[in-house]
Amino acid sequence: MGEKKKEEAHVPASLQLPPPRTVEEKPLDVKKSEVSFKALEQLLASMEVEYRRIKATNLEDLHNELAEVIVRYINERKVTVDTVLLALEIIKYEMVTQKIQQLERGIPIEKVL
Repeated sequence: MGEKKKEEAHVPASLQLPPPRTVEEKPLDVKKSEVSFKALEQLLASMEVEYRRIKATNLEDLHNELAEVIVRYINERKVTVDTVLLALEIIKYEMVTQKIQQLERGIPIEKVL
């Protein structure tokens, strides 16, 4: 039997797809990537320094505010420092216990209190 060639339908130029592009692979510029990696390391280091500074400032603010409240409470209520320390230990115990319970229930620790 004779084979018949399939006739290709004529597609208008406006509907034709452009020929596929070939992309030349360029070798990796090691020096350029090292420079950008060093810049990224410097950026991360500066961000860490800023984060630690903010964290230290917040911790100092918290310390000062708590100390002010505790001193005022001692002066107004005439309680001893030992009583305040005991109360703080109880609060710490309760917070740790609550964190453990929330972790056991699968609740992220950041959401505690």
